[in-house]
Amino acid sequence: MGPVLVAGVHHSAATLLLTLVVTAPAAAQATPRTHIDRAQALYAEMRYAEVVPELDQALAQSGNSESQLVEIYALLGTVQVVLNNSEAARAAFVSLVKLDPQHQLDPRLSPKIRDFFSDARRSARPVEPVRFSGPAVVSGGDGAPFVVEVELETPVPAGLTVELWSRSDRRQPFASQPMVRQGQQHFRAEHAVPATADLIEYYVATRDALGRVAGAMGSEAVPLTITVRSAEWYLQPTVWIAVGVTGAIVVAAAAVTAVVLASSSDGEKMSLGTHTLD
Repeated sequence: MGPVLVAGVHHSAATLLLTLVVTAPAAAQATPRTHIDRAQALYAEMRYAEVVPELDQALAQSGNSESQLVEIYALLGTVQVVLNNSEAARAAFVSLVKLDPQHQLDPRLSPKIRDFFSDARRSARPVEPVRFSGPAVVSGGDGAPFVVEVELETPVPAGLTVELWSRSDRRQPFASQPMVRQGQQHFRAEHAVPATADLIEYYVATRDALGRVAGAMGSEAVPLTITVRSAEWYLQPTVWIAVGVTGAIVVAAAAVTAVVLASSSDGEKMSLGTHTLD
């Protein structure tokens, strides 16, 4: 019995060694094509969750041709949509479109997948910059709302929106409101000035049909400024108490001058920068 056991051991070891020798080179020689083919087979069997690791392995290897990358991203985006992984699907389809801008998915795929791909194609396009023809024009005062008007340099792209972001208290976040289109390239918005406000910060942003910023005048970090000032400061009792009777004539003269200056600027519009609303 002893020799049989030894022979059995030697036979098992030889078989194991032969298996390792035969299978190791095969595993070492796995190429991107190997993983792509496996992924395609798994996809055909509707084993979608198992497709992603195979494609990830294919991407992790060097030596992918451009056509292979197109194939990988097309299948990866499709499967991620099926698995409801929206961000991963979008990223795969965007990578696909960057490689092959004219790529078309299989028309037999579901409308959900094709629509997702169409959205990714649009988002992969670079943002078309929108420029302003000049600085913003600001008007208002005497208790009226302040008005901001801007003019675009080029025709308005389809789906473009223009927003006015403003605040009258630096402790509060900016609030947005749409600017109303008036004419081909002219936009306007107005904003009530709170009675307690002495400063208004604002900026203007344009967004394309996908919500991406296409142009801006000012920003949240560096906003434009309007200084709010009352033209009737000379009527406030505290002014007369502070200056006394002796200084009344001086204050009155200054008040008249202020009124004259204020009235001379009625109806005028101010350009971009730091403005004063009387």
